[in-house]
Order: sequence, then C-alpha cells, then structure tokens
Amino acid sequence: MVKKHERKWNKKLITIAFAFGVSLSGCGKQAETVTDYGNMSSEKTTAESLTEEVSSQEIKNTSESIDIQDARSGQKLSDWLGGKELSRENTFSIGKYPANSSLFFGIAENEEEIESFMKSGKGASATLDTDELPVWHVSSVTQEGIHESEVVHNLLGDNATEIRGTVSLGAGDAELVVGACRDFIGRYDIPFKDDDAFYQEFDNPEHSWQAWFEGENYYWHTYEGKYMDMDYQLVIGYLGEYHQKVISFFPKNAGDLVGAPECNLARDLVSGQEQVETGEGKWEWKTLEELGAKKKEVSKNRETLQKEAESFVKNKLFAKVNDIQVNDTNLLFYNESINGQDYSNTIIGGVCASISWSFGKQFVYTDEDTIANTGQIWMTDDGVVGIRAYIGWNFEECLSEQVAILPFDTAMESLEAEIAKNLDLTKVTASALTLLHLRFGYYPVDSPSNPAESTFIPVWIVGINSGNGTIAGYYMGEAIMNAIDGSLIDIKYSK
Repeated sequence: MVKKHERKWNKKLITIAFAFGVSLSGCGKQAETVTDYGNMSSEKTTAESLTEEVSSQEIKNTSESIDIQDARSGQKLSDWLGGKELSRENTFSIGKYPANSSLFFGIAENEEEIESFMKSGKGASATLDTDELPVWHVSSVTQEGIHESEVVHNLLGDNATEIRGTVSLGAGDAELVVGACRDFIGRYDIPFKDDDAFYQEFDNPEHSWQAWFEGENYYWHTYEGKYMDMDYQLVIGYLGEYHQKVISFFPKNAGDLVGAPECNLARDLVSGQEQVETGEGKWEWKTLEELGAKKKEVSKNRETLQKEAESFVKNKLFAKVNDIQVNDTNLLFYNESINGQDYSNTIIGGVCASISWSFGKQFVYTDEDTIANTGQIWMTDDGVVGIRAYIGWNFEECLSEQVAILPFDTAMESLEAEIAKNLDLTKVTASALTLLHLRFGYYPVDSPSNPAESTFIPVWIVGINSGNGTIAGYYMGEAIMNAIDGSLIDIKYSK
C-alpha cells in the first residue's frame, strides 16, 4: 500500500457553519485595551520562517516526483481526455480476486448538460469542460502566520477594544460574530458534539457566548471598534485541530449598511422570489419587490468589486487565496417580524462574493488531510463591508496555468494497475471487486521534505467496491491517482 508521509499537522475538512437568523439575549461584555497578542515580534518562528523563505528550487521540490509540464496550448479538458462521454468496461485481476471497471465520465459545456447527466443517473461522474488546469504551490497557515494584531489594526484601527466577556444578540452584538463564538464553543468545549440541546441553546433568548478563549492549540478573540464610521465587531481565531484561520467581521447592526437600522438582521439571498398563497390553495411566485421590498442597487461592476475583494483579503487579512468570485447573490436586510408575505420593511442591497474552493471549474477532493479555503464577502459601493472566512492554505505560486494530463484510456489503465499493486487485500470482504463512481478533481500532494508545503494537482478519484456490482458488497474506499503521470497518491479506506 502506498502511504502518505506523516504530516506535521492534522488537517481535516472543517464543517463549521456560521449561523444565520439567530436570536439571543444577555450580556457579560468587558472591554479592554488591545494587547499585542499574536505575532508582532520581529523574530519569526521556525515554522513561519520555513514557509516564508522557501526558495524557487524548494518550490519545485514540492512536487518532486511529479513532472509538471506547462502546456498552454488552448486545449480543453475534453481534448486532453479524448472526448466528452468517456467510459471503460474492463475485467482484470487484483491478487486472487477477479475485478472489473464499470466507469463513466461525462464532460459538459454548461449547467444544463450537467443536469442532463444528473437525470441519467451519471451526474456524480461529470464535470464542466475547461481550458484551466492549473497547478499551485501552497503553504499551510500556521498560528504564527495569522498576524492577529495587524489584522485588528487594519480593520478597527488603534481604538479597537477587546471583548473579554460574552456576546449575545440581546446585547446588540453582531449576529454573525455571535455565531462564530458559538461555533468555536461547539467545536471545542462541548463534551458531546452531536448533542442537539447545545444547538437549541443558540435560540435561547437568555443565552450568551464566551467571546475570548485560549486553548492549547486553538483560540478565539473578539474585538469591537469603528469601521466606515459604524460599530463593528471582529472574531479572529485559530482552529488547531483543523489548522485553519477563522475571521468573522460584521457590523453590530446589519441594517446600518443600507441606512436602515430597523433592519437588524441580514442574510445572503440566492433567489429574489418567494412563493405565496393566493387563495383557494393556489400558490404563485412573486418577486420580493412585488411583495414590498426595496432595492438599493450596487453601481460598481463585477470586475471592480472582485479586485476590491481580492485586495481586502490579501492586504488587510494577510491571506493568499486562489479564487474570489462575485456571483449573483444579493444581500437581504430585514428584521425578525418578516413573515414571508410582507417584505415592506426589508431592503435588498449589496452583493455577496465568495472565496471559491475550486480550480478551473473542478472540485477539490476533501478528506481528513484536506481542509478548505471558504468564505463569503459582503460588498456594497463602499467596498467590503463584512466577511466570514476559513483560510487553511496560502496560495504561493502558480506552477502551471495549464498542465498536461494523460488521455482517459491511459489514465484508467494506470489506475487499474496501481490499485492492483497497492490494494490491501485483507480488507476485501467478497469474492470480487468493482471500480466505480469515477470523479476528476484536485488534491494537495505533500512535500516529503517540508510538511508545510503542498502542490495542488488534478487527480482521478475512483470508488472501490468489495463485491460484484454497484449495490451489493462493501464500499472499501477510494483511490486517488495523479492525473498528470498516472501514479497512485493514496488509497483512503472506509472506516
């Protein structure tokens, strides 16, 4: 079996979600002068220096066994692979066990074609065509690299104060900052993580949440101050278990962003329509403006907003991300009396940009070794007005804008051979094996010589079923293969 080398940090996909639409009350807040907690020292730690002083030769070594050939030829994914509807039916042997590949992979030009694959039952093994197949050198976020004091200064200035007590909506604290503190507590300080009672407490109007805490390998700190002449709050923390920097930065009263302090809550609005009852059991879709909502347009174009978001993340948060997209999602500002029928006291204003977790329209395979860079950025004509982000990787250098990958048939032949050579046969529970559920995406390959460095490359992921067919049998796990050279990266066994 191929084993990945030991990482210095345990990297897992984080599943914390900041909460929307919460209602809390109570307060135990105590403001203090901002300390120099973080990394204002001029002396860098070994881990930080190691990350920041990587030479160009060391960057090349992060891929060491990967032959990265820049191939900016204008070819699309479908050209590299040799078609748009690719399949493989093949029988072979894995040790003493008969095995077969029952694989399909579809490449679509648009979302409508993806929907067509979904209807055929093959949507999980499909992706969008693209001429973007980049390879990125990345470094892991360390606790020393969070730059907390500088971030606090960038966002709240010299007059920021620490909140050493608790926060709650009942005290007028920022909704999503309260949610961030709640989620930190839920992640680290709850003995039974699946206890529904904890999450029910979030809706308890008498409850408040700890705003400042320092654990052995994690912490969260809450601050408040002025930003754009409005009262803002900030949570900045480090998720040691997930090796991730977390930021939640929002106004104490969301309605201030659109000049409507009576609208104390806000959320991102994917759809501008609501289904309403018209009588006699009939329903119809109406726009929120037809239901009374007012719209405050953002005059800046997407390109301008995207540049502002990128500059904010890089220069104010000290984060290097690979992809920020301004999408069609608006922001809805409202109060708790909204009932789904009358939107006369709501305002649609602002747009929501996202820190994407994709490469050239391809998804990222996430497991216990892969954490995500995700986030939402609220924007108006004034610029960035709010952000919640989980940052686990710093994207240091694009090693190739489009890398050459193997044709489909060649890649699948190599995949079968690598699995046959490396599969742990003691885990087989049936008399036959099947390869199924083929996907194409990205995965970070670690540097054997530096645990803080990785290279994101295109990969194939395939399911391994201990049984003959897609239904019967035991799903043993998934194999991850380098799409560039056909070498096996790892086999992730089911637990």
